[in-house]
Amino acid sequence: KRFPDDKFDAVKVEDMPEEKEKYDLAFSYTTFEHIIPADVEKAVKAVKGIAKKLLLIEPINFESRYYCHAHSYEKLFTVIKKKELKDKTIFLCDLLS
Repeated sequence: KRFPDDKFDAVKVEDMPEEKEKYDLAFSYTTFEHIIPADVEKAVKAVKGIAKKLLLIEPINFESRYYCHAHSYEKLFTVIKKKELKDKTIFLCDLLS
């Protein structure tokens, strides 16, 4: 309602279209934990197609029986910097390498 003239799309991470010009930074807050293991490589490829760097904040080292998945982000991305918090980890990732 606040932006009636603007267009917004809801897209699964793994289905994002590649951009002609990449953004400097993509931001993801607790999104990848909801991507099933079978689709995580496709999601990584999609994010690499839209940005040069990624600021990724995810919970790690947890067990979930239902809809959350603990991925190995340091294997999926080139991590430049990592900061562990109480319940989450912040990763700054280089998407160009």
